[in-house]
Amino acid sequence: METCNGDETDNPILVRRDDEVISEAKWNGFKLCGDNIDKTVKPRNMTISKQSQSFNYFNSYAVLDRIDMSLCSEEAPLIDLEPDMGSILPSNDNKLSIIRNMAVLVARILVKNISFFKLHFEDAVEYHIKHKFTKEMSTKSEVVNLGIYLHSERSYDEFLQILDKLEKYIPKKIVEHDGLMREVHHQVLLGGDQMTAARARGSKMIRMNSTTDSKRLTGLLPVSEDWHTKVILLEIIWKRLYSTVSITDHGTLQQLRNLINRRNVVSDPKKDVNATEDFLNLVTTSYVLCVAMQKLKMKEIDSSPSVDVLDIGNTKEERKEWIITFSEEIASEYVDLSTFNSDRKIDPEDHVYEYAKEMISLGLFYMEYHDAIREGDGDRVFNCWKYMLIMFRATSHWNYALEAFTLLAQYHWILPE
Repeated sequence: METCNGDETDNPILVRRDDEVISEAKWNGFKLCGDNIDKTVKPRNMTISKQSQSFNYFNSYAVLDRIDMSLCSEEAPLIDLEPDMGSILPSNDNKLSIIRNMAVLVARILVKNISFFKLHFEDAVEYHIKHKFTKEMSTKSEVVNLGIYLHSERSYDEFLQILDKLEKYIPKKIVEHDGLMREVHHQVLLGGDQMTAARARGSKMIRMNSTTDSKRLTGLLPVSEDWHTKVILLEIIWKRLYSTVSITDHGTLQQLRNLINRRNVVSDPKKDVNATEDFLNLVTTSYVLCVAMQKLKMKEIDSSPSVDVLDIGNTKEERKEWIITFSEEIASEYVDLSTFNSDRKIDPEDHVYEYAKEMISLGLFYMEYHDAIREGDGDRVFNCWKYMLIMFRATSHWNYALEAFTLLAQYHWILPE
């Protein structure tokens, strides 16, 4: 039997076969991911005995964690009977952090599209927002395909068979407790869409009274993957800002979609997620450029500012400070993160201005979430989840609102380090 052991003072993990040490390595861990694969086969000539057949399978793979977690504790924290609910809701510090990050995104947009900014600030822009694990997260992901299971996640009986097969990948170690040897399971994230995560939690509830950790599926921790959350966020933005009746209203998503002939962009973002995302980024970029050009009184995107630009400095640090300050002015003025608050104040006389603010706010928020995922910055991702908790609840996406609450509660109160 192979086992692995290590403690908080012993960085390497020893992997043993019986009493022989066969390898010594850091514990990086991994994540399991999966999603359904649906295939419908239609007969060429349909008869009573030959009808369409639907096949529902489950594809899975594993992704190696790039962070060394050898020193992380697996002891669950003491449960606070009166937890601070404010820790899962957006705070003023969260807001300021997101605004600062959006300023960096605005600066990138300006340098990429306006000649004046490209000439003076190309080397002063922060192309990667660094965090404490930037070095590790900049390496290429290691992905291992685990194959397709010929079971459907729609049925608890079949999904339990899938989970039993995935559970075999859970690392286990033998520890001594009160003179007895006990098998302890590492917890591994099981990622998927919201339905997969909910189905996995339901399956664990069914098995909660089983006699072993393996049967209880203790090592599997269901979570919702960020890609699926991005799709729901696109749906929220589209429901808020995309309307087929606004075809003659200049500057709306529908009018711009027709103007540049983006016929692959439709009312339902799920039909072409990539096209929807690309179009949203394009429109957000255009709005940001319009604001910047208006502030600098520029008539053409390749012209120079018509106003007296403050001394941008000679050194790289001085120029970096100038463009971030300018970009932060745009973000602070036009980004309203209280878009979905019921007590939000709007200007009833200027609907065009309110639409523009909401377009920039939601567009930059989507960019911030996307960039945080790409950089592997957990703190930024959780900041976004706090705001999405409010968005999901306000737009009646109850399952994802519950998913957001569960994720934040696990992070702050329930799970070990």
